[in-house]
Amino acid sequence: MLFSLIFILALFSSSNCLAEPKIFILSSYSPEDLCEKPEFEGVVNVLRENLRRYTLKSFWIDSRRKDPQELADIEKRVVKEIEDFSPDVLITLDDIAFQIALRHFTGKKKPAIIFAGVNKPLEEYNREFNFLKEDNKTPTKNITGVYEKLFVLEEMKFLESWWLKGDYKIAFIYSDDPIANIAMHQIQNELKGTPYLDKIVYYKVSTLSQLRETITLIEHNPKVKAFFAFALSVTQGQERLTINEIVPYIVKNICIPEIYPNYYAVAMGFMGGVVIDFKEMGRQAGNIAVKVVQGTPPTKIPVETAHHFSVVINLKRVKECKLPLPDYILNLAERVFLSGETP
Repeated sequence: MLFSLIFILALFSSSNCLAEPKIFILSSYSPEDLCEKPEFEGVVNVLRENLRRYTLKSFWIDSRRKDPQELADIEKRVVKEIEDFSPDVLITLDDIAFQIALRHFTGKKKPAIIFAGVNKPLEEYNREFNFLKEDNKTPTKNITGVYEKLFVLEEMKFLESWWLKGDYKIAFIYSDDPIANIAMHQIQNELKGTPYLDKIVYYKVSTLSQLRETITLIEHNPKVKAFFAFALSVTQGQERLTINEIVPYIVKNICIPEIYPNYYAVAMGFMGGVVIDFKEMGRQAGNIAVKVVQGTPPTKIPVETAHHFSVVINLKRVKECKLPLPDYILNLAERVFLSGETP
């Protein structure tokens, strides 16, 4: 009798696991994007390590290069692709993809929505779509995932321990688009209640020429000792340049240290400091997807916050900007890049 009961329970448990789940990854940016590429790789690596069989489909929105009408057209197309594919799990990377999933699949029996890299406060999304309890961590519907943390406070403290001293300012150069505005507000939220918030001076740019003028402006401001370049994209004629193209331009034309929380940007030439491990954040989302595939409903998986950051330094850039580099800073670094290396 006991054996039969155990067998029935085991059979019931295994029936909750999907034999060959269908997984759709919806990415906000492009396959070459400095944030999206490692995040996507982290998700896929976990799926490969933990699932024997599954069907995977992906779609890259490339939103940094699209205008609002193009994004609206893409949304219609990708929603149809998702509906036709009928995935068990929909993994969204960053805010644009998550917003599409919220608008079309909230509360449905499937797919389970697992987000990664969301920057806009979850309470703002929750006010509209009502998928979390009041703690903004416990799911009530088919949605859970990993909220991105920029680790700006940790970065500021690290830079102060290194070379930022006295009455300094940090320039925040941002483009006038939804993602850059979300990043700006997240920085403000992470620094709320600290003296660092008053250290930031904001500069909005839309074109490469405006970026050039802004760089000249902050170069001639002796109080500005570094600048944020989060979510920065600008136009040059009919072309939109993203951070992938902007990093080489900045490194070539100025020598004020840049704060950009990404391994890849540091490898390409930015100074470094405290950076997000985007691949690890993708792995967090991938692990949640595995739990869902194995039978745990999203409502039983609390929302996580990205928990891993690293200290990385581009030694060539530090020397170009003539920064001091004491041994204790080098000892803190988990990775020291020269230039043109791959993370």
